[in-house]
Amino acid sequence: MTTTPTTTTTAATPDVRARLLGHLARLVACDTRNPPRAGQGIDALFAIVREALPTTFLIEERDLGDGCRWLRAVRGHPEGRVAPLVNVHIDTVPRDDGWQGDPFTLQLLVDNGVEKAIGLGACDIKGAVAAFLVAAVDTEGTGAPAELVLTSDEEAGSSRCVRTFVEEHPVSGRLVLVAEPTSARAVVAHRGIGTATVTFNGIGGHASQHRAIEDSAVAEAVRFCARALDVANATDNTIRLNLGRIEGGTKANMIAFSYP
Repeated sequence: MTTTPTTTTTAATPDVRARLLGHLARLVACDTRNPPRAGQGIDALFAIVREALPTTFLIEERDLGDGCRWLRAVRGHPEGRVAPLVNVHIDTVPRDDGWQGDPFTLQLLVDNGVEKAIGLGACDIKGAVAAFLVAAVDTEGTGAPAELVLTSDEEAGSSRCVRTFVEEHPVSGRLVLVAEPTSARAVVAHRGIGTATVTFNGIGGHASQHRAIEDSAVAEAVRFCARALDVANATDNTIRLNLGRIEGGTKANMIAFSYP
């Protein structure tokens, strides 16, 4: 079953709602899938942010290469105030083959009485960018300091932007708000990902032999995955485990093995 990333709209005035969804529609239309494959999409999204933010924000961009780019927008002097540093990653995963419709066109649907805005990256996490753009305008007259850092390489798996940013702009002692899908709740949780590719070895032969149960590399991979799932299930949902891809073996009547 294919699941579709969504962001749920909460109660807001008609004006705020319209502006929020207007920003979100434009942001979703930017193809920012796993840079550097979609560099022009990052250009378009950064241009939208520059256009939407009040002119009191000072904006800088950095290109670290290989699709790793950030945009920093600062109003006032947030380092010396309570205002948090808000970090949002703007890259998305690719479109799933089971997606219905155009993933770059925002759709508004009602699910069990709840209105949802659906589009690639709407929930993870362009909705947060749209919310910041609205808040930045609505607080413009208060003199409140604010700082936003958009990064483009979380889903690509490098996180070079964040590492380089904190080296150049130390955040020790600051309040940092990292936008992630948390059902509109402030939580203390992990950010980031660890990935691995594992090779399993077996002893090849004809599958008519009973030893296939123990000697098949595919069977060993399945046993390992089952143990990993048991560990993840036993940790009260503190571990997010995803088995992304399993491949190997030759055919149904051959015990799977791997070359040394």
